[in-house]
Order: sequence, then structure tokens, then C-alpha cells
Amino acid sequence: MDESVIQKCLNEDWDFMFLIRLEYEKICMMLEYFEERNLKPDAIRQMKLCKRLLEIVIGRESDVNPAEDKYVNNRNATRFFPYILNSSTFKSWFLEDLYFEKAWHLYCKAREYYTRQWWD
Repeated sequence: MDESVIQKCLNEDWDFMFLIRLEYEKICMMLEYFEERNLKPDAIRQMKLCKRLLEIVIGRESDVNPAEDKYVNNRNATRFFPYILNSSTFKSWFLEDLYFEKAWHLYCKAREYYTRQWWD
């Protein structure tokens, strides 16, 4: 990477999606490295999971509204949106936000539990 690009990245403020995209690109690079050398099958599986979850968070997974295509379990929606009182007040337009929140939550858990094991 060019030194000027690195300096620009270090000297400017960015939102969290910038950092998420960096993590996504790094996981893609690590996954390629591990797959080419056939290293640690568990780490490869975990990296693929993290890559998929980040694709959902970033919005790269598809051009279609995820709430229309995928089943999203909304029984625990109050965990992510405490202001939802019951399932009758839950609207279908919350499903896309719920889909994002669940993917983000799972990615953070996977990152916490797995990333240190990838290099041991």
C-alpha cells in the first residue's frame, strides 16, 4: 500500500463502515492465504462465516431487500429493539434492520471468540 494512502487513512476521520470494510478486506486476504496453503480448516470455516456476516453488514450480500428474501426470526426482536412491545406492533419494515443487527451481533461474537485462534 502506498505510504500516502496510509497517511491519508491515519490523518482523517472516518465512520465505522470504513473500519468494517477494512476488516472485510483483511479477512478476505487471510481467507485466501489460508485456503491456498490448506491451513487450519476450522479457521477457514470461521473466516468464511465472518466474511458472510460482514457482507450482510456492509450490504454486499445482494441487491434485493433481505427482509423480502430471507426468514428473519423476530421472536427475540426486543433484544435488539427494546421499544417493540409485542409481535403485533412489529412491522415487516423492521426486518431489514433486525437482519442487520443480528448479523452485526454475530460478527462481533465470532470476532471475539475466533480471531485469536486463527494465528495460534
